[in-house]
Amino acid sequence: QGERRELAGDDAHYIRSVLRLKAGDPLLLFDGAGLEFAARIERIDPKKAVVEVLNRTARTEAGPRISLAQALPKGVTMDAIVRKAVEVGVSHILPFVSLRSVPRLSPSAAAAKADRWRKIALEAARQSGRIFLPSVEQPGSFQDVLDASAPADLKLIFWEEESRSGAREVLSLWRAKPPSACFVLIGPEGGFAPEEGERLRALPFVTAVSLGPRILRADTAAIAALTLWQAALGDWC
Repeated sequence: QGERRELAGDDAHYIRSVLRLKAGDPLLLFDGAGLEFAARIERIDPKKAVVEVLNRTARTEAGPRISLAQALPKGVTMDAIVRKAVEVGVSHILPFVSLRSVPRLSPSAAAAKADRWRKIALEAARQSGRIFLPSVEQPGSFQDVLDASAPADLKLIFWEEESRSGAREVLSLWRAKPPSACFVLIGPEGGFAPEEGERLRALPFVTAVSLGPRILRADTAAIAALTLWQAALGDWC
C-alpha cells in the first residue's frame, strides 16, 4: 500500500489506448496468482503509466480446477480455443499432437506457439476479470496427456464415436459431490485413432461422453464441453 509502480509495454498501451484512462482514474491490477490491487493512475506518458497502489485483496476462484487437453487443430484455431477457454474458466491448457493431428511442429515452432498462446491467455484473463492466470503448456505428445490426467478426479473424453453416455447424464452423477479437479480431453478434426481410443478407455476413471448427434468442429467442441461443465458443476450461476 502506498507503493508506486511503473507499467510499461503492452500494459501501458492497454491502459492508454484500449481503456483510454487518464491520470486520476482508478485501476485494478492482478498478479495472476490470486492477489488483486486497487490502484490510481498518477501519470501517463507515451511509454509508461505510473500508478499508486491503494490496497491489496486476496481472492479465490470458485469451482473445481479444469484442465483442457486439446489436440492441435489446423490453422489459428488454437488461438481461439485458448482465448475462449480462459474466458469460461479453464485453469490449465495442454495442447498435444495426436495420430490424426494435421499440424506437426518443430521444437522451435512449438515454443513460439506456446509463447503466443500464453500471451493470448493473459489478454483473456485480463479482459474477463480473472484473478488467476491459466497456464498453457508447450505442445506435447499423446502420452504426455495421459500422464497429466492422472491427478484429476474426473476425466472426460468428448468423443464423436460415443453414443451411450451423454454429457448431461454423466455430469449429473457428480452434482452431489463435485470433483476437485476435472480433465477434459478434445480430439483433432479427424477424431481419435482407434488405438488412441483404446488407450484412453483403459485409463482408470475415464468417462467417454457424447456432445449430441451433430459432429462439431474442434473449436466448437472444446467450448461446448467447457460450457456444459461450468453450467453443471462449475462456478456459473
